[in-house]
This record gives sequence, structure tokens and C-alpha cells, in this order.
Amino acid sequence: MSAQAPAKPYDRLGPFVLFRKLDTDALGETWRTGILEPPAMGPVLATRKLTGSREAWAACFPSAKLFAEKIGGATIAKAQRFEFADGKPVIAWEYAGGRSLAHISASAATARNPIPTDQAIAIAEKVASALESINTVKQEGKRLVHGALVPQFVWISEDGDVRVAGQLLGKALVASLSDASIAKELGPFVAPELRSGGEPTKHSDVYAAGAILFLAVTGSAPPDGASGGVVDAVQRAKLAHGGEPIPADIKAILLKSLATDPSARYDGASELHKALTELLGKGQYAPTTFNLAFYLHNLLRSEMETEQKERERESNIDVKGYLEDLARPAPAPAPQRPQPAQPAPPVAPMFGSVTFDQPKKAGSKMPLVAVTVVVLGLAAGGAWFLMGKKDAPPAKVAQATPPPVTQTVAPAPVAAAPVVAALPGQDTEAPSATTTDAEARRKAVEEEINRRVAAEMAKVQAEYNKELLKQQDAAARATGAQPPPATKAATPAIVETAPVQPAATAPAPETTTQAPVAATTTQAPAAAAAAQQPPPAAATQQPPAPRAVETGDFIASTELDQGPKAKRRVDPVYPPMAARQRVKGVVILGLLINETGRVQDVRVLSVDKKGMGFEEAAVTAAKQFTYDPGVKDGKKVKTLIPVPFMFGK
Repeated sequence: MSAQAPAKPYDRLGPFVLFRKLDTDALGETWRTGILEPPAMGPVLATRKLTGSREAWAACFPSAKLFAEKIGGATIAKAQRFEFADGKPVIAWEYAGGRSLAHISASAATARNPIPTDQAIAIAEKVASALESINTVKQEGKRLVHGALVPQFVWISEDGDVRVAGQLLGKALVASLSDASIAKELGPFVAPELRSGGEPTKHSDVYAAGAILFLAVTGSAPPDGASGGVVDAVQRAKLAHGGEPIPADIKAILLKSLATDPSARYDGASELHKALTELLGKGQYAPTTFNLAFYLHNLLRSEMETEQKERERESNIDVKGYLEDLARPAPAPAPQRPQPAQPAPPVAPMFGSVTFDQPKKAGSKMPLVAVTVVVLGLAAGGAWFLMGKKDAPPAKVAQATPPPVTQTVAPAPVAAAPVVAALPGQDTEAPSATTTDAEARRKAVEEEINRRVAAEMAKVQAEYNKELLKQQDAAARATGAQPPPATKAATPAIVETAPVQPAATAPAPETTTQAPVAATTTQAPAAAAAAQQPPPAAATQQPPAPRAVETGDFIASTELDQGPKAKRRVDPVYPPMAARQRVKGVVILGLLINETGRVQDVRVLSVDKKGMGFEEAAVTAAKQFTYDPGVKDGKKVKTLIPVPFMFGK
């Protein structure tokens, strides 16, 4: 008698173990799955079983799979898979919690909790950014396009991370519109020229992105472009959040994106992305990833709480039985009902050389992943924090120009020491000789994190100083006064952010004093003669004294006489699920410390292990911190400091 097979509590679809169905719509079913990668279970994926034309999906999958490995970026779904499982077309990508925009929109309508307008614009801006990333890849000199942009392929994680999947499936999507139910739900996102047999283009992608924006800001899809009436719908539409008519600046983008004539639309994703970025930069809309994550947490609270419990159970399943099934050959078909031969999918077209506008950065999974996360999160999150702008472009260190006047390079901002939460059961006292090396490596990581945080914050604060000078200059010109002197803002030290190499210690940024030009002894005679000439009358005018610092002013940490000093810190609670799985992680928070020493605002700038609860624990702890406030010219002021939280030693 053979031994009993291991229990298999979940159904299986090819190599996918179906944990939970997340959604069902006209395009198929979305599941949270585990992928079997013998001899164990691989990563968790969001997996969609596609309906529609099986033959059309089969024709598109080869090219989609090929180029999925070539397309990268912060707004592209990770680890995409395009394959047939048990004869069904399947697309899957890395799962980090969250739901599709289609699911979120439906849930928002049911709960009468619409997506806030600024967050809706931010979602569309990220979608346009994803399209732009796809356009950077070329096939035989021609830029690739997405072709199948629908809400089901726009995924928003619990952390407010927006990513797009399903590129190069346009022909299959159009072929599937022959199904009336699919056409009713997805037709509004397909450009009219595609419905009449045209090829996917950059202009059809713009139309789809415009339809995504319409859905996000109004709570409903636009009319099907094939039947007309889109322009009239835009003119009459109202914001889902507040019920007011769509503002003129948003309406202008919608009308240009959804124009019936392709040539009247934006000339590709790059132009649309620029228009949305400028819209966000005006200041009227101030979205953040943190606020989008908070909205999703409230909207999907019950789903997420249930999911957390389920994922703990899923992580402990015995995969032996599933692996045995996967390795077992399929049974031969019964003689009386022979299995019909499946038609071979059309041969994938021969592709020429693939080129990129910018080279992809090689991914490195070294232990110092926390350090690399800082560069990704601080430039965008910190820039918003200081200037109220979205996705401000990072400063280009290589193109930095030294200041033309004599000055002392300002020291890097003081970063608070990392707050470390130890794993439950860890010994935090008197390390033994066997742990000395590990402790040294941990300290090196901490020091490197602090150095990188300081460097990035210096760049952010330099941009803020420039913005202040522009505002002061504009105000001075309006009143006829002299603009403030150009040397008002201190220039932070320029720190090269090359890839980090493991080391026992991390070098601190150098602080140097730039020698005055007048101190040199090799000046040309002409310059010396010029120095003897009397200065022009205008040069003898004394510049106005800079405005005195007042209590409560915001001052960049590079300019403080005394930085904030922590009076009270609270250790974060190690998230239960992360503790059970002994997962370690790093979270970088930006803390706005006000003139009383209280933490006035907290923003998550980066987190390297999402979906484990690290960021929530860090924010909860940080809000309880108190400080001696920063001081400038004897006045207590506001300032921004980064604080890393390291979970696990």
C-alpha cells in the first residue's frame, strides 16, 4: 500500500499554486499565487487567467515574453511571465500586496470613497512614466509601445507603488473585443483607430492613458471611443472626489489625450508625462506615495487584514505534493476520446537588435540593499517634502559647477542615528567573539546608510535653497528692491554616490575650504591692473542685509548652528509576520522637527522590504520621538532630518 500523498490545500494551475482569487472581471480572474520552482516554492505572484481569444494571446506571448526581460523601470511590473498553464493563457508578475486599478475603482464606487483628485493625477502620471520607459526600447529602430493599457494591468501596491504590466498584448486585446462583455468593459480604453483594425502606436497609448486619467478622477470610464461622445463626456464630467466640475487644467489634458484624431493627441507618452508632471508641480495638487498608501489602507482594510493572516498560512504549506504532481507526466488520453492536437501558435516574428536610449543598470543583490534604497526614495520623497513638488529630477553630481565666489563648503546634514529593532529572541548584549565580524559589518552598513542619507538630503536642501532664492528675488523685483545676494544659500558638499562596496568603515564626506582667488600669486598683469581701477558706482552700493531668522522659520540642516538632538526615542515594534519569518529590513523616514522639538510630520522615503509592516511600525514609533529643536542665530527653527530604522541585526 503506497504512502498517503501530502495534503494539498490549494488548487494548482500548471506551476501556479492558487492561494486566493483576488478579482473577477471581463478579462478573467486574478489570483494570488505561489510559483513552483523545484525543489521549493518560489515567489508570490499576481496571476491573471485571461479570457478572450486564446489564439491571439498565443500569438502575442512570444514577443511580450522576450521584451519583458528588456524593459525596466520603477513603474514597470517586476518579473512578468507570459505563458500557457494547463492550456489557459496566463500573465503574472511579482506580488507586493495591493490591487489593480480596476478593482480599486470598483471598490471606491461601492464604498463611496473615491480616489482623491491629486492621487488620481499621480496614478496617471506614473502610468505615463511606464509608457515612456517602454518607448525607450527599440525594435529594428522603431520604439516599442504598450498597446494593451487597461485598468486591469495597472497595479497599485499597499505602499502606493504604481506599476504597469501587460505590454505588447495590443493585438490580442483588440481581437478579444469580439466578445461583447469584454468590449463593454475594456472598449473605452482602446483607441478608435485600433477598433477599426489599426496597429498599436504611441498615439493609441496616449488615448489609453487619457482614459485611465478620466477613470481615476471621475470614478467611471469614458464612453467607448468607437461610438463617439467622448469630448462631450469630458466637458460634462465632474470630479468623483467633491463632485465639482473638472478643473480646466485637468480637462485640457483629457481633451488632448482623448482626441478622436490621433494627430491631435500628445505626440507620445513623453509629452503626456511632461504635461502631468507640470500639473502636479503647480502646487495645487500635492500627492505623495504615503497618502496614496493611506487611502488604500482605509479602502481595502478588511481585505488586507484577511490577506495578512492568509499569507502567514500560505508561507508554511508543504509543497512536496505539488512538486510531485508537477513532475508526474500527464496521463495518456483515453482511446475513445483522443485529445485534439492544439494548434501551434504563430511563429514569433524575427526581431532585430534591441537598443535602449539609456543603458539599464545592472541589478546587484548584495547585502547592502538598504543603502541602494536610499538613493531611490530620498530624491523624490525629500524633494516633495521640502518643495511640495512631485518627482523633482535629482541633481546631477557630475555636472555640478563650483561656486564662483569664496566660501566654505557646508558640512553634510546631521543624520540621526539609526533606530534598531532587534528580532524577538535576539541577544542584544555582550556579543561573543564569533559575532564580532557580523557586528562590524552591521556598523559599516549603518555608517554607509547615514553617509548616503546625508548626501541625498544635502542635494534636496540645496534645491530648496534655490527655490527660496527665486521666491525672494521675485518679491524683491516686484517691490523694486535689490534682490538678495547670491551667496545667501550655503552650497552643500558634493558627495559622489558610486555603488557601495562592503567595507569595515565608511569614509565621511570631506569638508574643505575653497581658497580665495585673490590669494593666488600667479594672476595675470591685466587682472592686477584691473584690480587697481576704481570700482563702478554700482559696485560700491552695499547689498541689503539678509532677513533675520525668526522663530519657527524652516532652515536647512546644512545651515543650522545646532542640529536637533533626540530627547526621547521609542523603539519600533517588530511586525509579527516579519518576526515569525525572521525577515530583516530598513526603512528611511523624513521627520519634520518643528521649533518646539515635536515631530510635526513624517514621510516614508524608502523601504526595502514591502508588505511586511516595517514602514507602519517605523512611522508609529517616530511620531513619539521628541527633540531639542534646531537652532539658527539663537532662534529655534524647523528643519528636516532623515532617520533610518533597521529591523533585525
